Amino acid sequence: MSHRTLTTAAAVVVNHTHPDQTYELTATEKASYQASALASYPGIQPVEYVRLNHVSEVLLPTRRYNCWGFTFNPRQCWISSGTDVQNILNGNGTQVSAPNLRVGDVICYRDPVNTITHTGRVWSLGAGGQPALIQSKWGSLGEYLHPPLTVPLSYGTNVTYWRVTPLAGKGDGWHQDNAADDRLPYSPGICWLSPDLWCNNSGGTTHQDPLRGQPNQLYARLHNPDTLALDGSVRFYWADPNGGIPHSEWNSIGTAPAAVAPGATVVVGPVTWTPGPTAPAHSCLLAIADLGDDPFAAATQDPIVWPFEVWRDNNIVQRNVAVITLPPGPPPPLPFTTGNPLGIAAPVQVQARLAPLVRADVKLLGIDPGALGPLADQLPERAAPRPRPGMRLEIVPEKGKWRTGGTLVGKGLTFKMARVPPGRHERLVLKPAALKAGPAIEGYRLDVVQRVAGVVTGGMTYVFVVKRG
Repeated sequence: MSHRTLTTAAAVVVNHTHPDQTYELTATEKASYQASALASYPGIQPVEYVRLNHVSEVLLPTRRYNCWGFTFNPRQCWISSGTDVQNILNGNGTQVSAPNLRVGDVICYRDPVNTITHTGRVWSLGAGGQPALIQSKWGSLGEYLHPPLTVPLSYGTNVTYWRVTPLAGKGDGWHQDNAADDRLPYSPGICWLSPDLWCNNSGGTTHQDPLRGQPNQLYARLHNPDTLALDGSVRFYWADPNGGIPHSEWNSIGTAPAAVAPGATVVVGPVTWTPGPTAPAHSCLLAIADLGDDPFAAATQDPIVWPFEVWRDNNIVQRNVAVITLPPGPPPPLPFTTGNPLGIAAPVQVQARLAPLVRADVKLLGIDPGALGPLADQLPERAAPRPRPGMRLEIVPEKGKWRTGGTLVGKGLTFKMARVPPGRHERLVLKPAALKAGPAIEGYRLDVVQRVAGVVTGGMTYVFVVKRG
């Protein structure tokens, strides 16, 4: 029996059920079916789910949800038929193909007579924007990461890809990753410049750098574009500047209650944070809309599909922006930890780009103009064609096998590692310094962006105010 009425954008009801637990597999059956699947399909990987208390579990075979339930109402139900899936694609889907695919798009399988047999989500992309791995639930079996065509023969090899907007009727707590975020997994643009997470000690909505050793007030903006009211909380965290933050390094700050009416937006908080001695001088801030921590429970309002992965899940948001003044005296070195969070060996690339700060950046980055001082009124509308460099930035690999290193002055620099095992971390050290040449005051923006297997997994943005005299 269904606890909610799920509908497409065309108001077509999606038939689904919640199988009674009396039909669930036994522990012995789960272990046997899992072993058989892994032996029969070399190269597939079981999916690990990490709950918000950092306890992880492998998603073993279960009858609680099927592939269509995973894809369109995450892990909460068994969607009844391929006809329901076709209705979803008709009402909410737009067909896409490489090189325009993105992580989170839907793959749809059909048999030789064009019947829909299976669906999943694109988990990673390879060369030319082609899908490399899919995450999907195999009937009563488990969830697996697998190449697109490594599936049971009954699913067929006729595949198409779709960008699918969420179904209505279940509530959807959503933080914007950036101004271009469209609520779907892996939104366009940088994922650590959210307008929906900020620190401000005067109650405003612009971002101020947290003050070490002093109370700071954190806020989050939460949207609910769906038709059911939401009632839960927002969890706030801090972490080191990082290109792929493992769940173990999300340090809890606190929670604030969140209740959002259908179609409404609320500001959640404040939550007070006094950075201690272990917090870096320039921390990443993160937040998760927690609307139920059991992804399999029918009563969970908005299940988290990819826990602790900012770029994949619209419940999760990040802000990594810091303002630094130069001189007097250079700041301490700024560490940036690179890492592979994908769970498989993959190439890692880190790009650093230093550019003059312009007026539009202040709004885009959500910076409090007061943090820039007199520079806020002197910023140009756009960068000059040949900007005069007023600072230099040396980037030094602390260890590891990065292919390049060096100094950038108003240009880009790329670091690459061809194959990084999952969970491995390396550190880059950023050493900014002001040059003697240049006008009395200048502003610069540094973006450090990490890509793993071509997917942006994190980064950090610094704003430098260079003063002279």
